[in-house]
Amino acid sequence: MNFNFYKPNFFLINFALLYPIGKLPFAQGTFASLFTIIFSYYFIVLFGKFYFFLIFLILLILSYLSIKNYINVFNKKDPPEIVADELIGQMTSLLSIFLLNVEINFYFLFISFISFRFFDISKIGLNNVEKLPKEWGILLDDIFAGIYSLCSQIILWKFIF
Repeated sequence: MNFNFYKPNFFLINFALLYPIGKLPFAQGTFASLFTIIFSYYFIVLFGKFYFFLIFLILLILSYLSIKNYINVFNKKDPPEIVADELIGQMTSLLSIFLLNVEINFYFLFISFISFRFFDISKIGLNNVEKLPKEWGILLDDIFAGIYSLCSQIILWKFIF
């Protein structure tokens, strides 16, 4: 399979935007994270944790390819309309379900959502990651925000709640 990343690929471009979320006039990242929370909840309920992890890996690869395609086609550094990185970052945060034995409910999802958005927006400790070239910087800063969120959830659930 030969991907030519310099030609527009309709599917990859729209996936990078999680179309139509990336075209919203404001808070695209927040809406993408909210979409991911809802999607992930129903996916886990319907298919289970193992398939959630499998779809996470597939979407990780697809996100990387779609962001790379979008960056090469439109020649933009870090456009706000790309929200596939929020999808992966929020799903990374939700991987805490594998490490914690908690019920997947509104409260758990809310903590995951709020903690991920906090780290994603504040960029605490993510400045060097964000400076990585092109698609790596776009994707990895959200993955690390998801990892920070995951770690904070472990601390919250193990020591506070």
